Amino acid sequence: MSKTKRPPAPKFEPVEIEGWSAAGRSLALSDAETASIRSQDLTRIVAQQATAGIERLDVLREYLGVPKGNFPALALAIAERYVPGFSVNVGSGTKPGRRKKPERFNIVTMIEGLAAAEQINEAEAIRTAASRKIGGRMLSPESLSTKYYAAVAEIEAHPAGAALLRLWRSNLPLDLSAEMAELFLQFETETLGAVVPNNVHVFQPRK
Repeated sequence: MSKTKRPPAPKFEPVEIEGWSAAGRSLALSDAETASIRSQDLTRIVAQQATAGIERLDVLREYLGVPKGNFPALALAIAERYVPGFSVNVGSGTKPGRRKKPERFNIVTMIEGLAAAEQINEAEAIRTAASRKIGGRMLSPESLSTKYYAAVAEIEAHPAGAALLRLWRSNLPLDLSAEMAELFLQFETETLGAVVPNNVHVFQPRK
């Protein structure tokens, strides 16, 4: 796809909002009466424009598959899809290796979400998480620590990944990883080249 050609978007019907009322132009009115009518007109026009805009954003939100009410994620999705040059692409000249699993955000949100919920640091959260079964098996604290710091570094090496992580972190201790899962998966598959095998770790939900 050409960098200057935008992907298709939903089709919107024109919206006509009534402009300034004729009553406000009457020469028979005093300056105060004219100002009052103009103020009422302005309030109505702004409210109708905002309502129409929000309705259209909701259509676009559904079209892009963004959870309802998550306007930061919607703004990011719109920019990623429609602003030329906004997305960050990874070249194909990297050294071949093992196929990556799309679990980086899963690991990071598990550790940092646990740390925020229990008000502990990341090292303590890693030790706590490592004591539980992950994907049906146990990971040592050292192994999980290596995975966590590598995942953070790999995500933050790309502006789009760093922006997604900042957005998720800004809501802590509220964990929006489920609402942002589709954006996480899209970044890991499209930017990091991850694939989705059957044995991706399924981390236990925090209690």
